[in-house]
Amino acid sequence: MFAIARRLLSASKSVPRTVSVAALVLMSAPLRIASAAPPTISCGQQFAFGAILPLCNGYIRVRATPASNTSNNACHTQASGAAQAAQCTIQTTAGVASQNVRVSMTAPQVTATHGGGSVQLNNFYVQTGAGSQTTPYTYAAALINPTHTFKVGARLNFTNGLPTGAYNNSTITISITSIP
Repeated sequence: MFAIARRLLSASKSVPRTVSVAALVLMSAPLRIASAAPPTISCGQQFAFGAILPLCNGYIRVRATPASNTSNNACHTQASGAAQAAQCTIQTTAGVASQNVRVSMTAPQVTATHGGGSVQLNNFYVQTGAGSQTTPYTYAAALINPTHTFKVGARLNFTNGLPTGAYNNSTITISITSIP
């Protein structure tokens, strides 16, 4: 490459001899081989629905909003605690992510148990600028600068006659995918 640059420079008397061509080549080489690590996700706050006493078949929904708004069909008594959304953070090693990131749940629903009873957790939501959206959802790369924290909401479904207690012992796996 340097030989070609020298031939080009020596073939024309009107072009001054400089090392500008070589400097450009050296400056662009690291950009071609450098690669940012893919984004990662961590969730520091887990879902909580408090301890409930189911009175009929029902649900508790916690939205992925700044206030973690909740709704239910009035089929339970809240024995203690309150519903709260999970909170997760996407992080990149670059200053700003170079690609959009899709957040999705690896299973459409999970089961949580307590005292011989079980409940289903499904209808997952993520916090967006427009409120609470169902998953999968894609965050724009510009939001991940170098981190983006968001809430994750869900619906807890229960049936009448379940034991009173906290059904918070399930694991939800969240995956992220870089979207070119």
